[in-house]
Amino acid sequence: MGGWDCTGNLLPKADNKIVAKDGCITVSLENLQSLIIFRVGPCYFCAEINQIESIVDVTDIHALPQAPKCMLGGFSFREDVASVIDLYCCFNLGHKPAKSKPSLIVAKLKSGYVACQVDEVLEIINDKNLKWSPVPRLLPKNIFNKILLWDDKIVLHTHIASLASLVNGVQDENFFTWLKQQYPNVNIQDEKQNEIITAHPVKTQAKAKKIKTQIYQN
Repeated sequence: MGGWDCTGNLLPKADNKIVAKDGCITVSLENLQSLIIFRVGPCYFCAEINQIESIVDVTDIHALPQAPKCMLGGFSFREDVASVIDLYCCFNLGHKPAKSKPSLIVAKLKSGYVACQVDEVLEIINDKNLKWSPVPRLLPKNIFNKILLWDDKIVLHTHIASLASLVNGVQDENFFTWLKQQYPNVNIQDEKQNEIITAHPVKTQAKAKKIKTQIYQN
């Protein structure tokens, strides 16, 4: 089984790579029992590859009337319109870096095409023999259902439909508590106070490792 090209057509070759080509990302995968890992700000996520229709570079995004606050707009996709979800907004991560070149992960839901804007699509991995752990108690289980330690990073398993449901932002205060504990040097937007909160920096690598272990096991 192959992956997709820029127009969403299946690729015949299965070489399990992610390749930038002609202004978009071409995905080739070994099989559909795989996970795609992507990053948004300091957070790492994964989702089943079979949920995804295509991965493209950010194109012209046009505003949509009466769109929710975390919907950037829409763009033309396969003779239809795909709605673009701003995950920075969903998770109150503030503004995206000015120099970032995000990508769009496109999925087809019952409501139509939805594209999640991400900073990086990192890797496709086979989901066999992975060691999963339960979701930490502070994380919303309707959004995340298990976690993986990958390349020394905590990866949250989710579904594109779950991310798309966050068009009005995460409402769970426990999630922001976990986020500020896990990433103490990252600015998190606190909507109630309308200001940026920066947690106290971790002073030593040993303490940082201890905190990461505790959060991972909670």
